[in-house]
Amino acid sequence: MRFQFLQFFLLAAALSANPALAENCDKKPTKDMRLICEATEQNNPRICEDVASKDSRHYCHARVQPNSYTCDQISSTSLRFDCLAYVKSKQFNLIWSFNASKKPKS
Repeated sequence: MRFQFLQFFLLAAALSANPALAENCDKKPTKDMRLICEATEQNNPRICEDVASKDSRHYCHARVQPNSYTCDQISSTSLRFDCLAYVKSKQFNLIWSFNASKKPKS
C-alpha cells in the first residue's frame, strides 16, 4: 500500500512537472519525493543516492539525466512505464526546442 502511494505521487509529479515553474520541494509528502524534487531542481544526480527505494532511486536518476537505461532497471512495471514516458517527453522537448532555436528568423 505504501509503495502504491509513492507510485501515485511520482506519477502525478511526472505528469504535472513543468520546467518553467519551480516546484516547492519542502511541501512534498515523503522524504523520497522531496529528494527527487531537489535532485531535479538542482540537476544533481548525487542527491538521488539518498533515496531509500531502489526503484525510486532509478526514477530519480532518469529525471535528472533523461536516459531510458535507468528506467529499464526499475522492477515495478507501472513505475517503469511512467519513467519511460517521462524520459520520452523530456527528450522530445529537448530536441524540438533545439530545432526551433536553429530556425532562421523571418
